[in-house]
Amino acid sequence: MALFPRIIDELGKRGLDDVLVVIGGIIPDVDIPRLKGIGVKYSTAQLQGRIVLPRGSGGYPGRGTELPPYRSVTVVLPSGERYSGVLVAISLFNVTVRDAAGAARSFGRDGDVPRIEIVDPLQAHLDLMRTLTDADMHNLTAFLVTLR
Repeated sequence: MALFPRIIDELGKRGLDDVLVVIGGIIPDVDIPRLKGIGVKYSTAQLQGRIVLPRGSGGYPGRGTELPPYRSVTVVLPSGERYSGVLVAISLFNVTVRDAAGAARSFGRDGDVPRIEIVDPLQAHLDLMRTLTDADMHNLTAFLVTLR
């Protein structure tokens, strides 16, 4: 699955966006558990929904239901003190962290103080989403629905 995006990207760079590409081959063993049965686990709408809104109905921390994997955050105070946990909410004015014990802690923000370090396991997916066309989304969904 890693080679396909690079092939499409190269075709696009060469002005060959209208070339039909058929990819075949063997799905690596490591990908089989993640793909097996996906076409029967989810409806077409659910599949496309998880592609477009991978965090669920919320999409933004603190609003709606956020699905795992969650974003982790470390708040670094000017004193060097660090607080880490799951990102609950962030705005220009506040950041809220839930620690491993489940306690929530909020910090006021003033520009870049305190320093906020966010690790988002879905960042690569979100970056890719910005590059997909409607046709790409349709084709991806159609393919996933066939995986039984």
